[in-house]
Amino acid sequence: MKSIFAIGILPLFLWSLFAPVPDDAGIRMLKGLKKWHEENPQEKVFVQLDREKYIAGETIWLKAWATMQKKPTFLSRIVYLELTDAKGIVIDKKMFQLDNSASLHGALDLSKELPTGTYAINAYTSWMLNYPQFVYRKTIQVYGIDFPKLASITTEPKFDVQFFPEGGDLVEGLKSKIGVKVTNSYGLPVHASGVITTTAGEKVAQFTTEHDGMTSFELQPSPAVAYTASVEIGNKKYTYKLPAAKPEGVVMQVTNSSASRLFLQIQTSEKGKEKYNRLFAIAHMNGVAVFKGDFKPAEGENATAILKKGLPAGILHVTLFDTLGKPLAERLAFIANHEIHSPNLIIEQKSTTKRGLNTIRFKIDSVSNPNLSFAVTDAGSETTPLLNDGLASSLLLTSDLKGYINKPGYYFADKSATTLQHLDLLLLTQGWRRFNWKQIAGDEKIALSYPVETNLTLKGKVTKSDRKDIIQTGTVSFIIKAEDSTTILSTAKLTDKGEFFVDSLLFRKKATVSYEGNNAKNSLPVDVHFYPAYIDSLKTSAYSPYTSNNWSESADSTILNKLALLPAPGKNVLEGVTIKTKRKTKADSLQGEYVSPMYENSDQSLVPENTTYANIWQYMNAQIPGFSVNPFQPGGVTSAIFNRNVGINAISEDANSDRSIQFVLNEIPVTADVIDGLLPSDVALIKVYKGALAFPFGSDGGAISVYTKKGVGSGKPGDKRFASFKKIGFEFQREFYAPSYANYNDIASTELDRRITLLWKPTLKMEKDGSYKVSFYNNDSAKKFRLIIQGMDENGELIYKEQIIQ
Repeated sequence: MKSIFAIGILPLFLWSLFAPVPDDAGIRMLKGLKKWHEENPQEKVFVQLDREKYIAGETIWLKAWATMQKKPTFLSRIVYLELTDAKGIVIDKKMFQLDNSASLHGALDLSKELPTGTYAINAYTSWMLNYPQFVYRKTIQVYGIDFPKLASITTEPKFDVQFFPEGGDLVEGLKSKIGVKVTNSYGLPVHASGVITTTAGEKVAQFTTEHDGMTSFELQPSPAVAYTASVEIGNKKYTYKLPAAKPEGVVMQVTNSSASRLFLQIQTSEKGKEKYNRLFAIAHMNGVAVFKGDFKPAEGENATAILKKGLPAGILHVTLFDTLGKPLAERLAFIANHEIHSPNLIIEQKSTTKRGLNTIRFKIDSVSNPNLSFAVTDAGSETTPLLNDGLASSLLLTSDLKGYINKPGYYFADKSATTLQHLDLLLLTQGWRRFNWKQIAGDEKIALSYPVETNLTLKGKVTKSDRKDIIQTGTVSFIIKAEDSTTILSTAKLTDKGEFFVDSLLFRKKATVSYEGNNAKNSLPVDVHFYPAYIDSLKTSAYSPYTSNNWSESADSTILNKLALLPAPGKNVLEGVTIKTKRKTKADSLQGEYVSPMYENSDQSLVPENTTYANIWQYMNAQIPGFSVNPFQPGGVTSAIFNRNVGINAISEDANSDRSIQFVLNEIPVTADVIDGLLPSDVALIKVYKGALAFPFGSDGGAISVYTKKGVGSGKPGDKRFASFKKIGFEFQREFYAPSYANYNDIASTELDRRITLLWKPTLKMEKDGSYKVSFYNNDSAKKFRLIIQGMDENGELIYKEQIIQ
């Protein structure tokens, strides 16, 4: 047969390396694949947690790397992270800004009230949501005070047995390899054995799972014969039907046991064989073609090989087509051309005694500017590596597979023949597809609903007040005050579609966004409508945990030790203690809803409810001691003062006065004419500041802060100025606290140190000699430490080390 071997990944897709093909379908597929790859860059996110089992009330420490084409990505700059329960309800959500190494670090605080359950940590860029099956998802376990009750509940186990014919279909008369995967009701692998029989009771094959509930066997289906599997799990037997064989078609077999090449072989059915006289195969890696070959079964050209030299590490996707470009068979294989750099550890000081000091130094050869993390946890009774998902296994394997993969780190622990065989078995039984070949062949543009995000933005449109007619000329002005003390002033012009756009915003935590829309042509009032931001509207998620849990077996010794300190369900921590508290007033409730911390302390708080006053000045004049408006004029105010008998005299309209009152509207400094347009019914809360409490406002003469009701404008009657809302910003990158026991004798020993995470360092600084030095103190009971170092350098070189120290 004729075949073409690709050397390398062909990033520029050099068509001259491909031999001419006699049919248009192959060329059409290659061109479509090239276009798809150019228009659909594949970003990936991996999240490392300090561990995967937590107790309610603890903190999850995390670090994430964002990549594209196996290197740090600088396409998107925003990563979303969410914690969801088993039903997909979002328990917590964060938005992080990637740093200059395309990574981030931070924390999630688990509520003490969180019930025992399986939860998911999901992470993604906005762009990744266009391919929702490949959003990063990690399942974690959380244990609450209800754990003992749940752990005592036993349920009848249920099992799922699936059969996967190699290439996709069984065909009558053609011998096929069939993959088997056995899982329990928790989604975890189960050991099983089985016998395959015909409807007449003839035994034709048998199998025993060899790795993580997976194995394979061969079967040559006879025409019009159904097959049944009798599967034994534990001491019980279950019966399952095999997929029905098609009367005609093609079977493709992939053999990946050689270090230098991968072999493809096809078989065609006798029935309808004229349809399969000419076939072709395309192999690609992440959308980049690396192989094109033709088959002519009638002429004996039914096998070929793909050279592995020069190919990148990762999943190879092979598809067999007919001359019309219709996919007939597909198969995944792994190209193990990866290298994982393992740090050289030197344990300078080791102590498993109570609160003992440990010091570790390490170096990494042949890497450039590595971006590393370092984690140490109490290993409990564990003596072997966890083999959970790491940066290498995520980047090269799990990020391109659908569904749950059990202990993916196992496939990257070494490159032994057994490990690679098990990896091939995984790919025989796991789904993968980022696109539809019909779209590729038809040159259809794939619908992309989510943009690439590089910074925080505000988007929306402006219409005539209480109407849908857009305003084409005008502006929207913004004052943004964030919890991190950031203040941003900005003005956006309207487009001919009435839209506005403000980008390059940077603030942490939450911010109050106050805005004012203006029509440039006249003074008619306008409405400002904001397009919803993704993070603000995120309440439910499609990414619930992959697996559930068997609570009676899931908790290890470190978790059980800490759970023993929690109060029993239904019992109070404090007994015989009477706690008295003051009932919250309406003003207290509104303060929690409207007021930022810096505005909380005031001399007086007012809630204008059920008032009969004609305007806001009459209300304040009656309710605030010492305050008067003199003289009051409808439509304006000439002066507002605190009388001398309260120690302050101020004239608000005197711009040259050093003791003038500072008015504040929705935490934005304004002049009195802005307050003049408010009705008492528009106002939710008023806070009054006198003397020293007014100093933070830059006023020696006092301050009055007015908060309008949510959804109600302010300013002149009918005007929509200075409305405001809260917006979520980037999350702070918090630092992990590890106690120092340098002076242990001075520390009271009555409080037990039961930390499970002993050290979490999401960033490391290199010493002058090129090494890294890390120190940590033991807790009160650990006898073994689990150490994990991982990361990536600026060129995409992978680094990983997991070791038990005892």
